[in-house]
Amino acid sequence: MAGHFLIVEARFYGEIADAQAAGAVAALEAAGASYERVSVPGALEIPAAIA
Repeated sequence: MAGHFLIVEARFYGEIADAQAAGAVAALEAAGASYERVSVPGALEIPAAIA
């Protein structure tokens, strides 16, 4: 699964976002993939972050 990925996290529920991001980062690092991580305040800001 090597490649480059974008992790976009909505921080509205910080503890949940941290747990989900930790799982995603662990899986990507285990697969040898690179990634960028972008945080936004809530789900409504995600489209603007990935545009």
